[in-house]
Amino acid sequence: MGGERAGIRLRRGTVVSVGASRPGAIELEVEVDGERSPALAYPYLTGPVREGDVVLLNTTAVALGLGTGGFHLVIAVEGGPETELANGGRVMKARYTPQQVAVRSVEETHRDVLETSQGLRGTPVVAAPLHSMIGPIAAGAKASGDARVAYVMTDGAGLPGPLSRLVPRLRDAGLLDGFITCGQAFGGELEAVTIWTALLGATEVLEAAGCHVMIPARSLCCGRPLYDYGFLVQAKHLLRDILDGLRPHIEAGTPIVVLEPSCLAVFRDELPNLFPDDPDAHRLSRQTFLLAAFLRQRVPGYTPPRLS
Repeated sequence: MGGERAGIRLRRGTVVSVGASRPGAIELEVEVDGERSPALAYPYLTGPVREGDVVLLNTTAVALGLGTGGFHLVIAVEGGPETELANGGRVMKARYTPQQVAVRSVEETHRDVLETSQGLRGTPVVAAPLHSMIGPIAAGAKASGDARVAYVMTDGAGLPGPLSRLVPRLRDAGLLDGFITCGQAFGGELEAVTIWTALLGATEVLEAAGCHVMIPARSLCCGRPLYDYGFLVQAKHLLRDILDGLRPHIEAGTPIVVLEPSCLAVFRDELPNLFPDDPDAHRLSRQTFLLAAFLRQRVPGYTPPRLS
């Protein structure tokens, strides 16, 4: 089929059935190239999608066998209705792509509030390098007594906020109180252009004073895979970055919580071995916990909320 070369694999398919939906996204089963496959549509970008519709699909990730791309993405519905803008926003996200989308950002709707803001006022911020970490972090924040938790999604990974199945489940479970998309990411309950205005939006607009805000930003990596291949110099450099970046928290005795056991092993074993004369390395080794151990030791009687 086809023959033209491009950076995207396009196919036409037919919607066989419409499955589960969540805010901003619909799961589908489509027939394409004689086979049935899962697909995902964002009605905010495509307009309504119904059973029997012929759709244009981006099948690139499935064709490449990517682990995170086990479904096709609907680009457009053939013969679908013309659509109009849903809001008066003038900020464009996914800019200069065929599906660039107009949103109303907090910079537009709450300009005066942001300009007169006194900043985060000591609001704790947790940077989560993986989307899957949001649930445990939010649960831990709630267990520690924080009244409100907001999640700021950057554009470092997925761009559409509705791609997440986790966020609506956390909202329903009462573990998450606000959802903001910033940068080129879109589809949150609030939109922001920058991480900083997203943080102000979390504190000012959502009135999440004292909350933990999760920002999937550049993480401080422990370098676990480097040890397996003998790259100790590079691994030591990464650990030095961690010591420098976390030094105020290390000196303050702040517990450092990790979710990956192999990362904990680096902090507990490799770190003091590579920095035998650095007292902060030994402090960090003692201050690092797995989430379950932290909750068990620091939050007696804690029972995780059910997500279903």
